Amino acid sequence: MRALGRAMLLVCLALPLAAGAHAPRAEAAPAKRALGGDFELQDARGGSFRLAEQRGRVVLIYFGYMSCPDVCPTDLQQFKEILAALGGKQDRVRTAFVSLDPGRDTPPRLAEYVGAFSPAIAPLTGSEAQLRRMVKAYGSHFRYIGRNKGATAYTVDHPANLYVVDGAGTLARILPYGTPTAEVLKAITPLFE
Repeated sequence: MRALGRAMLLVCLALPLAAGAHAPRAEAAPAKRALGGDFELQDARGGSFRLAEQRGRVVLIYFGYMSCPDVCPTDLQQFKEILAALGGKQDRVRTAFVSLDPGRDTPPRLAEYVGAFSPAIAPLTGSEAQLRRMVKAYGSHFRYIGRNKGATAYTVDHPANLYVVDGAGTLARILPYGTPTAEVLKAITPLFE
């Protein structure tokens, strides 16, 4: 009886192995495309802003627009708080507000608006095509709501995340809207120390 039990056990163990021997082998799934990457946009104060030129610094990127009634001003205020909390380490971090509304957010208006929060925040803009490519590279999208020919009262449905790029230019973290300033500081400090 013992021999029969052992034989049954061996058959039970061998059967799944034999069944899989002729099964088609799954190919390794392709690696997910890395998000982020280099970009170059117009700095509303003049010149250009290129991510590759920020090597060695942590870069915080926020996508928004000036007519945003709630989320964007809150996040610009948070940029101001982050910069103040960094104190003498402020030069290790660069903050960038990327306007997704180049039609209304002209460079002079954008520079003034962002500068009211902090002159250390880079006010960036570009063509709609450039902005779409950049937002897509960072794993998101945006759209205009109610923008018809000639319409000026429209909104922009945009990501509200904070994109954290490390000193090597790699997207290190995506922090959701509402992440407290203390948590943002906790997330970015190891990247520059």
